Amino acid sequence: IYSNGEIEQGGMADGGSNQQSLSGTINFLKEFKDTSYILVFSPLKDSTSGGVVGQVGSRNKTTTSIFVQFYGNSGSDTARYFMWEAKGKI
Repeated sequence: IYSNGEIEQGGMADGGSNQQSLSGTINFLKEFKDTSYILVFSPLKDSTSGGVVGQVGSRNKTTTSIFVQFYGNSGSDTARYFMWEAKGKI
């Protein structure tokens, strides 16, 4: 937490197994003041072949959580974990 009221928080989430479509809810460690925070998230690719994740999206944005999804370009594009970081005011 910075003196101007901004905070950076982040972590790594586990999808449970390698999947072509990975989704889940990120629950923030501290509640944000409003929903004008910025979220950056990326899958950690586990497969040994294929390309990169083709689509990324989010929805249900609140001050305490957000739902995220990843979709691979092909069946060989899989991931189990994803990293995330959120920045905003508390």
